[in-house]
Amino acid sequence: MTVYTLDVPCTVPWTDTGINIAAGSQLDITATGIVAYGGSPSQVTDANGGDYTGQQFLSDMMLSNTVCHSLIGKIGGTIDIGTGTLVPEGTPGNGPGFVGTSYGELISTSGEIFLGFNDDPAGFWDNSGSFSVTISVVPSDPLQITPVTGFAASGGLGGPFTVTSQGFSLTNTGTSSLNWSLANTSLWLNVSLGGGSLTPGGPAATVTVSLNSTASNLVVGTYSATVWFTNLNDNVGQSRQFTLAVISTPLITAQPADQIVLEGATATFTVGATGGMPLFYQWQVDNGSYLTNLSDGSNISGSTSSTLTISNVSGTDEGAYSVVVSNVAGVVTSADAFLAIIPWRPVITEQPANQTVVGGQTAAFTVAAIGTTPFFYQWNFNGTNIAGATNTTLTLTNIQLTQTGSYAVEVSNALGSVLSSNATLSFYCPLLDINFGAPDINKVGFAAIGQTANDYWNGYQFGGQTFGTISDLKWADQNDSGINLTVLNAPGVWANDTGDGMYDPFIYPWDGGNITATFSNVPAGNYDFYLYGHSGVAWENTKFQITNGTNTTAWEQTQDSTFAATSTNWTEGVQYVVFRNVVISSGQSVVITCAPGDAGAAILNGLQMVSSDVTPYITVQPTNQMVVVGGTASFSVTATGTLPLS
Repeated sequence: MTVYTLDVPCTVPWTDTGINIAAGSQLDITATGIVAYGGSPSQVTDANGGDYTGQQFLSDMMLSNTVCHSLIGKIGGTIDIGTGTLVPEGTPGNGPGFVGTSYGELISTSGEIFLGFNDDPAGFWDNSGSFSVTISVVPSDPLQITPVTGFAASGGLGGPFTVTSQGFSLTNTGTSSLNWSLANTSLWLNVSLGGGSLTPGGPAATVTVSLNSTASNLVVGTYSATVWFTNLNDNVGQSRQFTLAVISTPLITAQPADQIVLEGATATFTVGATGGMPLFYQWQVDNGSYLTNLSDGSNISGSTSSTLTISNVSGTDEGAYSVVVSNVAGVVTSADAFLAIIPWRPVITEQPANQTVVGGQTAAFTVAAIGTTPFFYQWNFNGTNIAGATNTTLTLTNIQLTQTGSYAVEVSNALGSVLSSNATLSFYCPLLDINFGAPDINKVGFAAIGQTANDYWNGYQFGGQTFGTISDLKWADQNDSGINLTVLNAPGVWANDTGDGMYDPFIYPWDGGNITATFSNVPAGNYDFYLYGHSGVAWENTKFQITNGTNTTAWEQTQDSTFAATSTNWTEGVQYVVFRNVVISSGQSVVITCAPGDAGAAILNGLQMVSSDVTPYITVQPTNQMVVVGGTASFSVTATGTLPLS
C-alpha cells in the first residue's frame, strides 16, 4: 500500500494529484479541513459540501447531480489549459463523482487521479482555503478474484435463507506461478478450499463459500464475516465481506376493525404489524363466494400498504377483508374485518356553493350525498320548486337579474329526505375602464358609470408612439379580463392641468388623422361603450364610430362647446357619447374609430365598456291606492337593469 498526502485548493476546478492508479487497485481517500466559498467568511463547508441555504444540489455546479461545494474526483483524462476543465475520463468508480470526507472503492479504470471542488465554473475566484487529503492505493495483485463482493443473505430463525452459497473464481494474471491461501474465522460459513497454486494464464480455481448448519441455529440479529484471500508470493491480501440477517417473522399487533358505513362513504382498514424489515402487505376480500387479492384502481387504494382505503362504497364492496403480511422469514394473515353498508336516508356531503356570474353567462349548482340509493333530487328557487330540475347538478344558462336569489335542493330516497343549505346566485355586470395618457390608477373624479373609490382604470401610456398595445386588461374590480387593446396613430399626449383624471390627460394624432382602438378576445355578449373625447376648449371635439364584424354604427359626436376645466359632471353628447347594446359574437374584434369633429383634432380621454345583458327587474312593485274623489293618486315602481330604463 502506498500513502500520499496533499492539499486540494477550492480556488480551482481540478487538481492533478500526479498519482496513477491501475484498474483493480483499492483506492481510499480521506479529507479534512474547512474552506470558504462565495466571497463570504460565513459560507464555509467541509469536504462533504452543501450550500449555506440548506440546499444539497444546485443546477449551476460543475456536477449538478452531486452535492454542491464538496470534494469530487475523477480518474484519467487531461486538463484543458484554456478552460481549466477536464476532458473525457474515468473516475473513482464509474464517473465524475462525490468523494467527501471519506471514500473507498475498488477501481475499475486505470489513469491519473484528479480531485476538485464542486462549484459554479465561474465562481472559483472568490473562494479561499483547501482540503488536506490523504490518498492510499493498494495496487492490483496478480491474484485476481471474482466477484469482488460476498453475499448478503437473510431469513427467519432456522432458515431458509435468501442466499446459501457463492462461488469465487481465482486466476493468475502474472508471469510466474503463485500460491494462495484462504482464511475463514466465521463459525457460520464453510469454504470449499483453503489454498492452492495458480499458473500464469492457467485454469482458474473455484472456491465456494456457503452457509453451514450453525447459521440455522443463530438467534435474531445481523451477522457479518470476512474471508481473506492472500497471495503468498507477495503477501497481498484481499477480503470479501458476507452478511447474514436473521429476522423475526411478521407479527400482527393490531387487527383491522369492522367497518359499517353509508353507501357512497369511504371505508378504511388498517393493520399494525412488526417483524424483520421490509414487511410486505397484500389486502384481499372474501365476497362470500371466493377470495380475491386486491389491486389499486377504481375506488381501491393502498392495497399493498398497511392501510386499505375504499371510496364511494357500494353493495359490491361488502365482504370480509384481511391482509397478508410477509417478509423473507415468513407470512401471517390477519383476522377478517367485515365491511357492511347500513341502509339510511340521504346525508349531504357537499353543499351547493354560492355563485356570482356575469349577465348572459351560465351558472351551475351541484350537490353530493351518501346513503341508500337511488336518490331523487328536486331543486327550488327562493323556496319554489323548479320544474324539471331533478339532477345532482342544476345548470342555469343566459343568466338574467330575475334569476338571482337562493337555490336549494331536496335529496330523498325510500328512507327519508334532507334539504340542502341555500346557495346564493349573485349577478355581476363587468365594467372595463381605460384612462388614456395616464398610468394605471384608482381614479378619483367623475365618470358616467361605475366609479367607486376602488374602481381600477387601465392606463394607456405610449406618448410619442404611433402604435401601442396592452394585453389582458383588468376589469374595474381588478380581475383579469383577458381582453387585449391595440391603439394606432395616437402619439400625442396632452393635459388640461386639472384634477379630473377623465379628461386630464388625453391622446391625439400628430397628423390630424383618425385614432383606431381595437379590442380583441372580448367575451361574447351585449355591451355599452362610453367614449370620452374633449380637450376642454371650444375648437376641439371628436366623433366616434364602432365596427364589429360586418356591423358599423353611425357617427356620434361630442359637442363643440367650451366647458369649465373644473367640471365634475360630464354630460352625454357634450363631453362623451354612448353606443348601447353593441352585440359582440365569439371571436369578434371591436374597432373604435376616433375622428376629428367639426373643429380641431381627434381626442380620446377615456373609455368605459360595460355588459348590457341585464334585463329590467322590478324590485319594488306599485301598491294599491285609495283616494277621495278629486284627490291625487301616485303609483311608483322601483326597477334595476341596464340603463336607461324606459
